[in-house]
Amino acid sequence: MADPVVINVGPSSQTQSFTIHLDQRPPSWTDLAVYAPTLPGLVVALFGLWVAHKFAAMRDRRKEILELRESTKDALMEAEEACVAAWITPQGADRQAAVLDAKSKLQTLGTRSLSG
Repeated sequence: MADPVVINVGPSSQTQSFTIHLDQRPPSWTDLAVYAPTLPGLVVALFGLWVAHKFAAMRDRRKEILELRESTKDALMEAEEACVAAWITPQGADRQAAVLDAKSKLQTLGTRSLSG
């Protein structure tokens, strides 16, 4: 970098021009001034990642709750249908199989609702 500098010493003296050459020192990786301009961007980026993580976690939780609700609803419908089928089946071997099927569906419903 070279900029001319004019220095006036007194009212009767002549104007003299000096050129000052400053050599830039190479930045060192340990110099904090090298990293200082990046700190605001780094803080904003980290905050943005944290916010994105929180939103993703909330979305995943809502999705899991919805899936559990749908799974429980389907199991309840299957158990209800099996119970109705067992109730209206006439006595005999078919009714015993229908009752065992209904019991199995009710147990499945209980394990699905407890596993979440």
